[in-house]
Amino acid sequence: MLLAAFPFELRRDAFRADPEAGLTALFASLDGAPDPREGERASPLIGRPEMRTVSRQPAAVGVRCGWALQSAEWLADCVAEAVAREAELDPGLRATRSPTGARSAATSR
Repeated sequence: MLLAAFPFELRRDAFRADPEAGLTALFASLDGAPDPREGERASPLIGRPEMRTVSRQPAAVGVRCGWALQSAEWLADCVAEAVAREAELDPGLRATRSPTGARSAATSR
């Protein structure tokens, strides 16, 4: 599992003092959230206490974050079954080569 946290200023000090405890406490406060201590750690905890806001013009009209999130959802839908079975991802990944294929693969479940 991949966990990410974007703590607001009121939790920032807890993350700075002890990032591991801050992450665990944040997820413990969320209904139905996974317990970070139960997963297998693949890398050290990475944090950036200060992130400046950067805004850019869209590359094309209508292409925004929503498209990235939709594409990520299609990808997850297409490979979820293979990941759960620890099977080959190639068939699901082939379905993501076109949005139509990804949508049909995701909705056929």
